[in-house]
Amino acid sequence: MDPKTPTLHQGNVTHRKERLVNGRLETQNVYTVRGHTGATRIVYEKVGDHLEATFGAGVLVVTLLNPEGTHWLMRYSDSRGWTYTDETEVVPGGVTIRSTDESPDGPVVTVGRFLDAPCAVVDAELAKYPE
Repeated sequence: MDPKTPTLHQGNVTHRKERLVNGRLETQNVYTVRGHTGATRIVYEKVGDHLEATFGAGVLVVTLLNPEGTHWLMRYSDSRGWTYTDETEVVPGGVTIRSTDESPDGPVVTVGRFLDAPCAVVDAELAKYPE
């Protein structure tokens, strides 16, 4: 993660990898939330014109913005009313994620930048947090 990325309410991802295979999106990341570090592994399955995965008390819905899977929107909502949207785009040198958190004062937008890293580095970090 680019060190200039601010801390987000839903936590920060420090290492990530994803792949689009057989119509589903597979993501893995190492995160830090309020002092706790762990890993999340999610498989989004095709449901109609989008992809979905259950996550905690809610559902993650991904809409691919291009067929290569290098640009997508992910929306989260749960029964408590918490919602946020991430726009992910793979760009030269890394990944940019624009997070929009809904709040009583209006949307809060944060941009995170992830720098490319060798797969061995990301896999080593993920291995610290087995499934």
